[in-house]
Amino acid sequence: MGFHRKAESSPYIPRFVTLFTLLFLTVFAGSEDLRFEYEIRNNPVGVRDRIYVIILVDHNIPNEVKVAVPDFPRGVVLTHGPYRSLYADESSSNLPARTRVMYYLRGDRTGRFIIDPFKISVGEVTVHTKPAILEVGNYKNRQLYVPIEIAWEIEEKDVYVGQSVPVTLQLLNQREISLIESYSVTRPRGAFFEEIPGFGDIETVAVGSKYLYNIPVASFMFTPSQSGRLFIPAATVAAVDQSTESTTVRVDVKSLPADVRSSGAVGSFLYLAWIDSARLDSGSLGTLSVRVQGEGNLNYLNIPSPDFGDLVQTEKVEVLDIQPTATGYTGYRLVEYSYFSDTAGSYLISIPPFYSFDPAKGDVERLEGHSFRVTYAAGQEVAPVDAESIPFGLPSINEMTKPGVLNAYRNPLAYLWLIPAPLTFFVLLVLKRRGIFFISVVWLLLGAGGTIQTRCPDLDTGKRAFKAENYEGALDAFLRCSAELGVRPGLFYALSLTEFQLEAYDDAMFFVRSAIKMSPHKRAYWDYYGWLHAHLNLEKPIHPAGRLHPDVFLYLMIGLFSLGFLARGLYLLRRHGTYIVAFLLCMLLTAGSLGGLIFTAVQYSRNSGIVYSQDAQVRKIPSLTASEWISFPTSQSVRVLDASQDFYLVETGFGLKGWVEKNNILMDMDR
Repeated sequence: MGFHRKAESSPYIPRFVTLFTLLFLTVFAGSEDLRFEYEIRNNPVGVRDRIYVIILVDHNIPNEVKVAVPDFPRGVVLTHGPYRSLYADESSSNLPARTRVMYYLRGDRTGRFIIDPFKISVGEVTVHTKPAILEVGNYKNRQLYVPIEIAWEIEEKDVYVGQSVPVTLQLLNQREISLIESYSVTRPRGAFFEEIPGFGDIETVAVGSKYLYNIPVASFMFTPSQSGRLFIPAATVAAVDQSTESTTVRVDVKSLPADVRSSGAVGSFLYLAWIDSARLDSGSLGTLSVRVQGEGNLNYLNIPSPDFGDLVQTEKVEVLDIQPTATGYTGYRLVEYSYFSDTAGSYLISIPPFYSFDPAKGDVERLEGHSFRVTYAAGQEVAPVDAESIPFGLPSINEMTKPGVLNAYRNPLAYLWLIPAPLTFFVLLVLKRRGIFFISVVWLLLGAGGTIQTRCPDLDTGKRAFKAENYEGALDAFLRCSAELGVRPGLFYALSLTEFQLEAYDDAMFFVRSAIKMSPHKRAYWDYYGWLHAHLNLEKPIHPAGRLHPDVFLYLMIGLFSLGFLARGLYLLRRHGTYIVAFLLCMLLTAGSLGGLIFTAVQYSRNSGIVYSQDAQVRKIPSLTASEWISFPTSQSVRVLDASQDFYLVETGFGLKGWVEKNNILMDMDR
């Protein structure tokens, strides 16, 4: 028989239950919401007036209250704070004291701003304020009003030549959906700027329990036609009985890879082609259809032209069906060619490959071409044609770095060099001191300084690439040096030769005309310019400049004028009649130089340019609805006589005048 001890309860169980209960109560108590009050005083407020942000927290130990300040929008500045103190409400004397946290803000510009939530922490408990709207305005007749704010909204600030990017002019941060009374937009230079009605939606921005609205005023498709730094000019909008102007937006435009320049296609596309029949009766018409579809700059790209061989191409009809999107246009371009042959046989139609550039991927895509054999009779072979080699070579490195003429005739300070000679003469005449005469001659000689040439290491890289027929690499190297050195006529001449090898003939014409305008005395530039003009089968040119630059006559005038007074001063010292004759002769030649300066300056002030990127349609009146009666070929030089809204009145070398869209004309560089 055994003995059994009576089971006793463990003393640790009540302790564990007690600890668990206390922990639960502590967590439960700490999880209660932290009560606070949040207020922005002086709202709305005038520009640069003080704004008070006050936060009252139900906690009576200020050092334990932590507040994290949000990032304020541009135009709102935190000037002072935080200031922490105990705060007791006099009307509620029975309540314990609270902690007050105060900040001082300032609005440096007008508008409506969204103030993000403040983060308030006491121990492990964290709460947030609600977002708030801060209004900063101006006073007029002692009444505070908030001016309307408009801005250009563009998805991409770095784009490529030919890339279509939607741009929207927006009325920002309105409390109500307002009607636009009127707007005025100046189209940017160097780009196509086509309005796309109905594009863009009203954007609603929730700010706590309130709302702000961004309202589209007008939308445009921005398609740059040249590389470099372009600007979308400021626009004016009238709404809510106010009128204001937007800021100017800068867009950096990069050149396309060399393979894509002939098509200018930027986006993602499909390339299709087909014929209506492979067998036709002799003399009957056939139809070839070439279609590019996808998303990108469908309004701008060039579809490769088919090679019909011995077939006769009779008609070309193009159909465009596109809709604007956030990345350009979506839809298709369809070109239909009609052709025939009177001779029975078999003919080959070849369609070149199509190159496009996808900016999202940064890749060049080659879409293979197509070929079709149309049976009329036995085929005939087409003899290949040798490409004509250019009879000009790159200039030397030293030639590429020379700065060219300075256009000093446009600088009023350059004419101050006319003062030292007569001033010295009158001082010598009054004071009778010969030393001043010697000092003035030395001063004039010191003013005849030269310029220090800089060197760009990429010039050697560009020359090696050009020699190796890597023309794309040469172009990139020369463009980098152009950005570093600025305008250099020799470098522009090299760029023109490189662009010609890449078959960018309009760019080649622009660069050589710029080189001539900077150094009109260089015969090599003129010879190449004449050869290029003849090679492109262009009509009588409008030259970019005369053979003599106005600076030549300016320096000649200053030199002769100074020599004249030098001779007059020598006469006071030596009293010889020869010096009087020299003085009169120099004054006569100075007057002739002044006449030459005026004549050449008038020549250089005439606006001229070339037809750029594509053939320019000519209208008899400056209106898009006017009929097109002729077209000017790409690279044709014209003189610009007048401007009207989106059109230039231009004149050819044979005196033919007409109105051409500004986007089709690239003006000569005029630094």
